[in-house]
Amino acid sequence: MTKVYTIIAFYVLLLGSLTLGCNQSENIQEAGYKIELLVIKVKNTTTKSAEISWEKPVDATGYIVSLWEDKQMKIPVDRYTYIKVDSSIGGYVFKGLVGGYTYYSAVKSVQSFGESVYSHPVQIDVELSFPEKPYLQPVGSTSVLLNWDEVSGITEYNYLVATDPNFVGLIEDAGTSDRPVIIKKLTPNTQYYIKLRSVRGERLSSFSDYAVVVTGYPDLKIHSATRITKTSADVSWDLVPNVERYEVVYSDDSEFKVAQTRLTVTHSFELTGLKKATTYWVKIRCKSTYGTYSEYSGVSSFRTQSDAKLSGVPGFAVSEIKANQFTVSWTFPLGIDGYEISLSKSEDFNSKSVVQDYDNYFTSSTDYTFSNLESGARYFVRVRSKKENVVSTYSNISEVETLHI
Repeated sequence: MTKVYTIIAFYVLLLGSLTLGCNQSENIQEAGYKIELLVIKVKNTTTKSAEISWEKPVDATGYIVSLWEDKQMKIPVDRYTYIKVDSSIGGYVFKGLVGGYTYYSAVKSVQSFGESVYSHPVQIDVELSFPEKPYLQPVGSTSVLLNWDEVSGITEYNYLVATDPNFVGLIEDAGTSDRPVIIKKLTPNTQYYIKLRSVRGERLSSFSDYAVVVTGYPDLKIHSATRITKTSADVSWDLVPNVERYEVVYSDDSEFKVAQTRLTVTHSFELTGLKKATTYWVKIRCKSTYGTYSEYSGVSSFRTQSDAKLSGVPGFAVSEIKANQFTVSWTFPLGIDGYEISLSKSEDFNSKSVVQDYDNYFTSSTDYTFSNLESGARYFVRVRSKKENVVSTYSNISEVETLHI
């Protein structure tokens, strides 16, 4: 009889054990079911880290966090395999990640009876690493050298060029796989803002901080002085953008040991109070609106008029007329340095009709042969005498027709 009771007791214990095991299994499955229904959220990502969070289920005593390189969760990230997290924390920060890569994370809950199954994996797109602030260097007056520290794993970049720090005045938006880059066709003496970012496929990183550069000054060139009188002359030069003022320096000494300076905001200036029959040398420089000064221009010179009056050339003779040349000659007035002769296809000697190189061409001889002319063409000629900076009135105009071939 004792044997029978023992067998019955054994089956009772076995049945109870099976029942308890079934209940525990159901609780574990229920815990897994709960964690799968919860959404794991990616709260924040940087170029090297990512933060995830989740809602804390009831009765959880902790969590297991893991990270994989694939959605199927077959390629684990070694340092983030089975990370235990305290139950009071509803999130985790992964650090030391690779910028621009995609990872997958899942979480288990730990309860008194065991671990749940993993949640559905959440995709984590780590931000692309972006370059540090670029290096800029002006190249001449219309180009800038753009360079930056290479970003590991990045071969394509996108850069922006603008005339304001908010990049509203955007003038260039370009991609490049080269480093460094020469940005061309910019405006001289102009301030530019440049920033760049990394590109991988369709993914774009954040922009770097912008850098600022001012393009160089153009070569300053003074034009020949005009409206020269005994005591004044007009000087002018090419306009330079973004200039606060120009400094006009002039002297009757070619080395400028004693000189005078005049300021102007325009690209021309009338010098007054000059000495008659005197040679002056002029140079300029400018101060930009950014506070920088240009180098001085080259030096130009002119001579003010004297009281002397020149005798004009009373007339001249035309000889040796051929198909493509003819010669003119005249009488030599006394006390002069030479002559200026002009050749034109129009009697009014307008700028479009004057033959190239023969607009007041200077010669010290009393005759000159025009060559390389068109056959059967009409030309007009005039001559005036010159001494220093003083010129006479023009001679009478002569009309000449070259021979037909």
